[in-house]
Amino acid sequence: MRRDFVKALLTRKSTPKNAQKFIAHTIAHSSYILGKALNKTSLTAELLGTGDGHGEFKAYVDKPSTKPEMVTLATMITAYEANVDRTSWRNRYSDDRYYLTQLMAWGYEPRRSSSPTPTSPPRKTPRPRTNRTLTRPLAGRNPTARQGPRPPPTIRRPET
Repeated sequence: MRRDFVKALLTRKSTPKNAQKFIAHTIAHSSYILGKALNKTSLTAELLGTGDGHGEFKAYVDKPSTKPEMVTLATMITAYEANVDRTSWRNRYSDDRYYLTQLMAWGYEPRRSSSPTPTSPPRKTPRPRTNRTLTRPLAGRNPTARQGPRPPPTIRRPET
């Protein structure tokens, strides 16, 4: 479903909004996956709808009617598509999450049943640990630390 959206995105007459920023971000922050994507021209050709091989991709790029910015965008998208898996939504700071969020900005609607939206609020913070016998929050990490000052001891004097 996502790849169908990407294919439709890359067949438009013009690049989507903020495509140049997306390209620059990918070059600056995701150079490792971008380097791997340069060897995956068959996936780039598939996303562009030109076939599924290196030869078809080269022939498409050499056409005078080919828009270079679409080929560049397709290469950047290939870098992410080659790495995306079903757990990419879960990692809050991953490159894949950036990519999926950008796709949503361009109009992609993920299936709600399989993955949460990347812009969902973070989970609630866990409750503080408590001392099981006192059921009061622990001070710092020291489980024997007391809360507040100790009351003075009461001294009983014998009656005379």
